[in-house]
Amino acid sequence: MISFIFSFFSFFMLMPLEHDFHTSIAEVNFNTKNNTWEVSLRVFTDDLENILSKIHKKDIKIEKNDTKNDAMIQKYIQENFELIYKKQKANFKWIGKEVEADAVWNYFELKFDKKNPQFQVKNSILIETFDDQLNITNFIYQKTKKTFICQKGDFIHSIQF
Repeated sequence: MISFIFSFFSFFMLMPLEHDFHTSIAEVNFNTKNNTWEVSLRVFTDDLENILSKIHKKDIKIEKNDTKNDAMIQKYIQENFELIYKKQKANFKWIGKEVEADAVWNYFELKFDKKNPQFQVKNSILIETFDDQLNITNFIYQKTKKTFICQKGDFIHSIQF
């Protein structure tokens, strides 16, 4: 499984600017020092621009060293990437983003009041836009890794470590 993910991720990183498939990758690591889930979420830039343009009914361009659209990106991600424990959403803290040639890395933290690593993950990033959208979500907790694939009709998964 790990070799498949590595191969897929390597292929994903080398894709040209235009793409025929729609995928995001999230890496979610538990930070034991501050009891937060640290998230790195990679999304194709053009796909993120398209959904934000559609939502806000204006042309949105995401560029390096430009923070003018960060609030819109943050809001969209906060609504579509959630950790839920007993119907309570984890607290969301935006860290920032990095823009590459064809993708945007988004960084944020999610924190629960409880330390219980048993919850649900919702990853519906771009699912409303593309029927073939696949969101790969990797969780790492105390050296244990779990991977979930979120897609249309199946974007909420239960996690227990």
